[in-house]
Amino acid sequence: MPKLTVGNATVPYRVVGSGPALVLVHGVGPGSSMWDLMLDAFTDHRTVLLPDLSGGDPAEDDGSPLTIETLAGQVNAVIENFGAGPADVVGFSLGAPTAAAAAALRPDLVRRLVPVAGLSHAGDEYVQQYMTAWSSLAGSPESFGRFATLTAFSRAFLNRIGHDAVEQQHAFMGARRQAAADRPRQAARHPPAAAPDRGARPGHRRDPRPDDPRREPP
Repeated sequence: MPKLTVGNATVPYRVVGSGPALVLVHGVGPGSSMWDLMLDAFTDHRTVLLPDLSGGDPAEDDGSPLTIETLAGQVNAVIENFGAGPADVVGFSLGAPTAAAAAALRPDLVRRLVPVAGLSHAGDEYVQQYMTAWSSLAGSPESFGRFATLTAFSRAFLNRIGHDAVEQQHAFMGARRQAAADRPRQAARHPPAAAPDRGARPGHRRDPRPDDPRREPP
Protein backbone atom coordinates (compact mmCIF):
# COMPACT_ATOMS: atom_id res chain seq x y z
CA MET A 1 0.00 0.00 0.00
CA PRO A 2 1.49 3.38 -0.98
CA LYS A 3 2.11 5.88 1.81
CA LEU A 4 2.69 9.61 1.56
CA THR A 5 4.08 12.16 3.95
CA VAL A 6 1.82 15.19 3.71
CA GLY A 7 2.79 17.91 6.16
CA ASN A 8 2.80 16.27 9.59
CA ALA A 9 0.85 13.19 8.51
CA THR A 10 1.53 9.82 6.95
CA VAL A 11 -1.35 9.08 4.59
CA PRO A 12 -1.72 5.58 3.14
CA TYR A 13 -3.95 4.89 0.18
CA ARG A 14 -5.21 1.87 -1.70
CA VAL A 15 -5.59 1.46 -5.46
CA VAL A 16 -7.99 -1.07 -6.96
CA GLY A 17 -9.54 -1.59 -10.39
CA SER A 18 -8.71 -0.26 -13.83
CA GLY A 19 -9.97 2.69 -15.85
CA PRO A 20 -10.44 6.44 -15.33
CA ALA A 21 -9.56 7.59 -11.82
CA LEU A 22 -12.22 7.73 -9.10
CA VAL A 23 -11.27 8.98 -5.63
CA LEU A 24 -13.50 7.97 -2.71
CA VAL A 25 -13.09 10.26 0.32
CA HIS A 26 -14.25 8.73 3.59
CA GLY A 27 -16.13 10.40 6.42
CA VAL A 28 -15.78 10.06 10.17
CA GLY A 29 -14.91 6.56 11.30
CA PRO A 30 -12.27 3.92 10.62
CA GLY A 31 -11.22 5.30 7.23
CA SER A 32 -11.48 4.16 3.64
CA SER A 33 -12.80 0.72 4.65
CA MET A 34 -16.25 2.34 4.77
CA TRP A 35 -16.28 2.01 0.96
CA ASP A 36 -15.29 -1.67 0.74
CA LEU A 37 -18.76 -3.13 0.20
CA MET A 38 -19.28 -0.78 -2.78
CA LEU A 39 -16.02 -1.36 -4.61
CA ASP A 40 -17.29 -4.11 -6.91
CA ALA A 41 -19.63 -1.56 -8.49
CA PHE A 42 -16.65 0.48 -9.70
CA THR A 43 -13.51 -1.58 -10.06
CA ASP A 44 -14.40 -3.23 -13.36
CA HIS A 45 -14.33 0.14 -15.14
CA ARG A 46 -12.61 2.61 -12.80
CA THR A 47 -9.26 2.89 -11.04
CA VAL A 48 -10.41 3.59 -7.50
CA LEU A 49 -8.15 5.49 -5.10
CA LEU A 50 -8.99 5.10 -1.42
CA PRO A 51 -7.01 7.51 0.78
CA ASP A 52 -6.97 7.08 4.55
CA LEU A 53 -6.92 10.65 5.81
CA SER A 54 -5.92 11.97 9.22
CA GLY A 55 -8.48 10.91 11.81
CA GLY A 56 -8.95 7.47 10.26
CA ASP A 57 -7.38 4.40 11.82
CA PRO A 58 -4.56 3.73 9.29
CA ALA A 59 -3.29 7.34 9.09
CA GLU A 60 -0.65 8.73 11.42
CA ASP A 61 -0.02 12.32 12.47
CA ASP A 62 1.34 14.34 15.38
CA GLY A 63 -2.03 15.44 16.76
CA SER A 64 -1.94 18.94 15.30
CA PRO A 65 -5.30 20.65 14.64
CA LEU A 66 -7.22 19.29 11.68
CA THR A 67 -8.92 21.59 9.21
CA ILE A 68 -10.82 20.91 6.04
CA GLU A 69 -7.88 22.37 4.09
CA THR A 70 -5.50 19.92 5.77
CA LEU A 71 -7.63 16.95 4.76
CA ALA A 72 -8.19 18.38 1.27
CA GLY A 73 -4.44 18.75 0.84
CA GLN A 74 -4.04 15.07 1.67
CA VAL A 75 -6.61 14.12 -0.97
CA ASN A 76 -4.85 16.22 -3.59
CA ALA A 77 -1.47 14.80 -2.63
CA VAL A 78 -2.78 11.27 -3.24
CA ILE A 79 -4.15 12.24 -6.67
CA GLU A 80 -0.82 13.84 -7.61
CA ASN A 81 1.26 10.99 -6.25
CA PHE A 82 -0.63 8.41 -8.25
CA GLY A 83 -0.64 10.62 -11.33
CA ALA A 84 -4.40 10.30 -11.65
CA GLY A 85 -5.51 13.88 -12.15
CA PRO A 86 -7.89 15.13 -13.14
CA ALA A 87 -10.00 12.58 -11.26
CA ASP A 88 -13.64 12.22 -10.30
CA VAL A 89 -13.90 12.74 -6.54
CA VAL A 90 -16.73 11.48 -4.33
CA GLY A 91 -16.87 12.52 -0.67
CA PHE A 92 -19.26 11.22 1.99
CA SER A 93 -20.13 12.94 5.29
CA LEU A 94 -16.95 14.76 6.39
CA GLY A 95 -15.55 13.65 3.05
CA ALA A 96 -18.08 15.87 1.25
CA PRO A 97 -16.68 19.26 2.34
CA THR A 98 -13.19 17.76 2.15
CA ALA A 99 -13.73 16.83 -1.50
CA ALA A 100 -15.22 20.26 -2.22
CA ALA A 101 -12.20 21.94 -0.68
CA ALA A 102 -9.86 19.70 -2.66
CA ALA A 103 -11.55 20.86 -5.87
CA ALA A 104 -11.44 24.50 -4.80
CA LEU A 105 -7.75 24.34 -3.89
CA ARG A 106 -6.66 22.37 -6.98
CA PRO A 107 -9.30 22.48 -9.73
CA ASP A 108 -6.73 21.03 -12.11
CA LEU A 109 -6.86 17.75 -10.17
CA VAL A 110 -10.64 17.32 -9.97
CA ARG A 111 -12.73 16.64 -13.06
CA ARG A 112 -16.07 15.91 -11.39
CA LEU A 113 -17.09 16.55 -7.78
CA VAL A 114 -19.78 14.49 -6.02
CA PRO A 115 -20.38 15.56 -2.38
CA VAL A 116 -22.76 13.22 -0.53
CA ALA A 117 -24.50 13.80 2.83
CA GLY A 118 -22.18 16.57 3.99
CA LEU A 119 -22.80 19.37 6.48
CA SER A 120 -21.69 22.78 5.33
CA HIS A 121 -20.65 24.42 8.59
CA ALA A 122 -20.87 24.15 12.37
CA GLY A 123 -22.60 27.51 12.88
CA ASP A 124 -26.03 26.15 11.93
CA GLU A 125 -28.19 26.08 15.09
CA TYR A 126 -29.95 22.90 14.01
CA VAL A 127 -26.59 21.20 13.54
CA GLN A 128 -25.42 22.44 16.93
CA GLN A 129 -28.49 21.07 18.69
CA TYR A 130 -28.38 17.81 16.76
CA MET A 131 -24.76 17.17 17.59
CA THR A 132 -25.26 18.14 21.23
CA ALA A 133 -28.02 15.53 21.47
CA TRP A 134 -25.79 12.95 19.78
CA SER A 135 -22.79 13.69 21.99
CA SER A 136 -24.96 13.24 25.10
CA LEU A 137 -25.24 9.57 24.11
CA ALA A 138 -21.49 9.04 23.92
CA GLY A 139 -21.44 7.19 27.25
CA SER A 140 -23.81 4.52 25.94
CA PRO A 141 -22.44 2.77 22.84
CA GLU A 142 -25.81 1.13 22.17
CA SER A 143 -27.76 4.41 22.24
CA PHE A 144 -24.99 6.14 20.30
CA GLY A 145 -25.14 3.40 17.67
CA ARG A 146 -28.92 3.63 17.31
CA PHE A 147 -28.77 7.41 16.87
CA ALA A 148 -25.92 7.05 14.38
CA THR A 149 -27.97 4.55 12.37
CA LEU A 150 -30.92 6.98 12.22
CA THR A 151 -28.52 9.71 11.14
CA ALA A 152 -26.81 7.70 8.43
CA PHE A 153 -29.79 6.04 6.74
CA SER A 154 -33.22 7.04 5.52
CA ARG A 155 -36.51 5.64 6.79
CA ALA A 156 -37.13 3.98 3.43
CA PHE A 157 -33.76 2.23 3.49
CA LEU A 158 -34.15 0.96 7.05
CA ASN A 159 -37.62 -0.37 6.27
CA ARG A 160 -36.29 -2.04 3.15
CA ILE A 161 -33.43 -3.91 4.84
CA GLY A 162 -35.59 -5.02 7.77
CA HIS A 163 -35.27 -5.30 11.53
CA ASP A 164 -32.44 -7.82 11.76
CA ALA A 165 -30.17 -5.88 9.41
CA VAL A 166 -30.93 -2.63 11.23
CA GLU A 167 -30.00 -4.24 14.54
CA GLN A 168 -26.71 -5.40 13.04
CA GLN A 169 -26.04 -1.91 11.74
CA HIS A 170 -26.59 -0.12 15.04
CA ALA A 171 -24.47 -2.75 16.80
CA PHE A 172 -21.65 -1.99 14.34
CA MET A 173 -22.01 1.76 14.95
CA GLY A 174 -21.99 1.21 18.70
CA ALA A 175 -18.95 -1.03 18.49
CA ARG A 176 -17.11 1.71 16.59
CA ARG A 177 -17.96 4.15 19.38
CA GLN A 178 -16.74 1.72 22.04
CA ALA A 179 -13.52 1.08 20.14
CA ALA A 180 -12.87 4.81 19.88
CA ALA A 181 -13.48 5.26 23.60
CA ASP A 182 -11.09 2.42 24.44
CA ARG A 183 -8.28 3.45 22.10
CA PRO A 184 -5.56 5.32 24.04
CA ARG A 185 -4.09 6.87 20.90
CA GLN A 186 -7.45 8.39 19.98
CA ALA A 187 -7.88 9.73 23.48
CA ALA A 188 -4.47 11.36 23.29
CA ARG A 189 -5.08 12.86 19.86
CA HIS A 190 -8.62 14.10 20.58
CA PRO A 191 -8.88 16.12 23.81
CA PRO A 192 -12.31 17.25 25.02
CA ALA A 193 -14.25 19.68 22.87
CA ALA A 194 -13.57 22.56 25.24
CA ALA A 195 -9.85 22.41 24.57
CA PRO A 196 -8.99 25.41 22.38
CA ASP A 197 -6.06 23.82 20.58
CA ARG A 198 -8.26 21.45 18.56
CA GLY A 199 -10.72 23.99 17.20
CA ALA A 200 -10.81 24.73 13.52
CA ARG A 201 -10.49 28.26 12.23
CA PRO A 202 -13.65 30.35 12.05
CA GLY A 203 -15.81 29.28 9.13
CA HIS A 204 -14.43 25.74 9.05
CA ARG A 205 -15.51 22.42 10.50
CA ARG A 206 -14.02 21.25 13.77
CA ASP A 207 -12.21 17.96 13.92
CA PRO A 208 -15.22 15.66 14.48
CA ARG A 209 -15.29 13.16 17.31
CA PRO A 210 -17.95 11.59 19.54
CA ASP A 211 -17.41 13.97 22.48
CA ASP A 212 -17.71 17.09 20.31
CA PRO A 213 -21.23 18.60 20.09
CA ARG A 214 -20.38 19.69 16.57
CA ARG A 215 -19.37 16.21 15.49
CA GLU A 216 -20.50 15.20 12.00
CA PRO A 217 -22.54 12.06 11.38
CA PRO A 218 -20.53 9.05 10.23
